[in-house]
Amino acid sequence: MTLLALDHVDKTYYRGGRHRLPILRDAALHVEAGELAAVVADPTAGKTTLLRIAAGLEPPDAGTVQLAGQPLPATNDPDPRIALVTRTPPPRETMGMRMLDLIAIPLLERMSLAKAHRRVAPMLQALGVGDLASATWVELSDAERAAIRVAQAAVRRPLLLFVDDVASGLGIGHVDAVLGCLRHAADSDGTAVLMTAGSLEETARVDTLYSLSAGSLVAMSTGSRGQVLDFPAERR
Repeated sequence: MTLLALDHVDKTYYRGGRHRLPILRDAALHVEAGELAAVVADPTAGKTTLLRIAAGLEPPDAGTVQLAGQPLPATNDPDPRIALVTRTPPPRETMGMRMLDLIAIPLLERMSLAKAHRRVAPMLQALGVGDLASATWVELSDAERAAIRVAQAAVRRPLLLFVDDVASGLGIGHVDAVLGCLRHAADSDGTAVLMTAGSLEETARVDTLYSLSAGSLVAMSTGSRGQVLDFPAERR
């Protein structure tokens, strides 16, 4: 089932009121349930704009965006079926919380804190940061923060998961752990995952690979799936 569909999407920014900067030109991208797709591009190519449009946070100038076969309107409030991972720090008031509680926050509307902890703890272990359950945000390294960001989004088991350049600049081991978490979200939870990356080294486990350059989005290849991290099979 196609969970994300972008068709004939255009987006242009203007500088100084007149200078046109095309970001997307007739872009098309479809991501199926259980698929991990990646867009590789330079830092200024428009990867973040593409994800914001796909997540319904920014309107395209032309074209359509659909979530599970229905039009996805552009609003400031993300659809609850969508999770977006960025490098933005958590709210200041949560920076003193231990990571076990911070990651559990999105789950507390539908389960107890104890049950949320039971879902979060093995995810931290699989990401290689199990020893950070009691750490606070300010105590983490950049690589550890990347893992925590992905865990907080993936633990919700969203329909669509967008990941914006979170693995950029991390060591190979940390990149592999983050990709393993995304791979698990696709394989075991049926989530459609779309990530952006600055290099091919960050896309080892993806199913479909796109390049974005001068506004053109091009499907490059289909990758092979790597080893999946061992997560519990518990569902909602």
